Amino acid sequence: MRDVADLGAVAALYSQLAGVLAGFAFAGLVVIVSGSLGGYTFNERQAFALREALATLVCSFFGLALAALTYAAMGVDADRPGSLAAQHLLAGAQFLIAGQFSVFSVLALLRAAIGGDVFYYANRLLSQFSAIPMFALLCLGVDTYCDIRYAQGGPRWVSVSLVVLIVVLTLWGVFGYLTYGWVATRRLHVDSWTATHRIYVERRSSLLAIAIAGLFTMTSCTLAVCFLAAHDADARWTPPLAVAVVAVGVGFLGASTLPVYLYLTRVRPEPFACGDRVALVDDKHYLTGTIEEGARGTVTAIVGPAKFRVQYTVRFDHRDDETNQLDSHDLVRLPE
Repeated sequence: MRDVADLGAVAALYSQLAGVLAGFAFAGLVVIVSGSLGGYTFNERQAFALREALATLVCSFFGLALAALTYAAMGVDADRPGSLAAQHLLAGAQFLIAGQFSVFSVLALLRAAIGGDVFYYANRLLSQFSAIPMFALLCLGVDTYCDIRYAQGGPRWVSVSLVVLIVVLTLWGVFGYLTYGWVATRRLHVDSWTATHRIYVERRSSLLAIAIAGLFTMTSCTLAVCFLAAHDADARWTPPLAVAVVAVGVGFLGASTLPVYLYLTRVRPEPFACGDRVALVDDKHYLTGTIEEGARGTVTAIVGPAKFRVQYTVRFDHRDDETNQLDSHDLVRLPE
C-alpha cells in the first residue's frame, strides 16, 4: 500500500497548479474584455476566434478554480487512503476537462492574433495530442487506487483497458494529424472569410453544448468528491471499483472530445484547378513584404494527389515570376 501522505502532498501540489492556471485563464479573459471595451476593431476572423476563446476561457477559469478548491478540500480525508485515492480520480477527470478547455482557448487566441501557418500547425498538433499525457496521468491515479484497494494488485482487465484507451487516443491523434490537411472534395467559390460564416456558426452552436456539458461534468466531480469526503466510514473503507470506472470514462470522454471536435469542424481547404483565380489569405504573415496579403493571382501548376497535401504554383498579378509550394489553406478562391 502506498503512503497516504504522498496522496495528500500530491493533492496540495495540484491545488496550487490549478490555482496558477486559473490565474492565467482569468488574465486571458481580462485581455479579451478590455480589448472589446477599449473600442478595438476586430476583423471577421478575429471576432469568431475571440468569441470561441471567451467561451472556453470562462469554462477553463471556472473548472481550474473549482479544481483548486476540490484538491484543497481533499485534505480532510488524509486518514482514509482508499477514499482519498478515489477522490483523486474524480478531481483528475475534472482537471483534465479544464485543461482541455485551456488548450482550446490557446488555439482560439492563436487564430485571432496570428492565424496562418502558426495557427494551422499548432491546431493540427496540440488539438490531436495534448489530451494523451493528461489522460495518462489519470490512468496513473487508477493504478494507485488499485494498489490501495487490492492487496494483490487490481484486476488485470483494468490495466488492459487503460492501455487500450491510451492506444486509442494515440491512434486517433496520429490519424488526425496525418489527415488534418486533406482538402474537401467539393469545389466551392470562396471569397475570403465571409464564405466560412456558416461553418463558424455551426462551430459556435456545438461549442456551446460542449461548454455546458463540461461545466456540468466538472461541477458533478466536485460534488462527488465532497460526498466521498463527507461519507461516514472507517479509515479502511475504499469506494467501489465502479467509482474508478466512472472517473476513467468521464476522463476519456473529456480527452477525446477536443481532438474529435476540432478535427470534424476544421475549415477544410478547397482544391483548386489550373487557371483558377485565387488570392493569398489575409493572415499569411510570413510572406508579408514579398507578397502582399490578399494578393491576387492564377494557379498555373498542381503538385500532389487531390485528396492529400496538395501544393500549388501561383503567378500573382503584381509579379512576373511564379510562387510555388503554396498549400490549400494559404489560398482562397475568387468569385468568377
